[in-house]
Amino acid sequence: MRNQRCGPIRASVLLAVLALAACAGMPNQVSTANRTPVPSNMGNRMVEQYANGVAAFDRGDFATAYKILRPLAAAGIAPAPVKIGRIYANGYVVERNCDNAFRWYRRAAGQGQPNSMHNLAWIYALGHGVAVDRARAYAWLTLAIMYYPDDDPKLGLARRQLNDMAVPLHSDDMCHASKLIGAWNAALKARAHGP
Repeated sequence: MRNQRCGPIRASVLLAVLALAACAGMPNQVSTANRTPVPSNMGNRMVEQYANGVAAFDRGDFATAYKILRPLAAAGIAPAPVKIGRIYANGYVVERNCDNAFRWYRRAAGQGQPNSMHNLAWIYALGHGVAVDRARAYAWLTLAIMYYPDDDPKLGLARRQLNDMAVPLHSDDMCHASKLIGAWNAALKARAHGP
């Protein structure tokens, strides 16, 4: 059950723990055109609402951010689910709930959002609310690297973390991770291109 070991997923902690990892040097394999940005067909009002929700989140007004972003996330407006997942993972204005955080991160990852993929990698790597699964952690982190834009500062961090994560993986785990990466990436590409 995911709620049994729910811990905060904080970037500052991850940065401190993983700062010593060596750079994997993997090239970014997916162009930014394949990522799912905030949908271009959003009306001006939704764009404004989204911007207001993100601004509230960034200034620490999580109650306002949740009120604005939760309906947008439920409507599938990317990347609102990433923020809602963080609100649940850290217990900002709602009770900390790993099941809900996990659900929102999965939804955002399914929309091609690399921050959620990165968060899912660490949920699996550290066993926050789920059983530790190094193959799934490796797969999600690899996908995050593939979907981060080349100019995103988190791309370098993710590459270093992937190198650190790969060292203890058994060959069977690497094979399983490779299959997961292929299947998930194909699903993301299919969704991005539509029927």
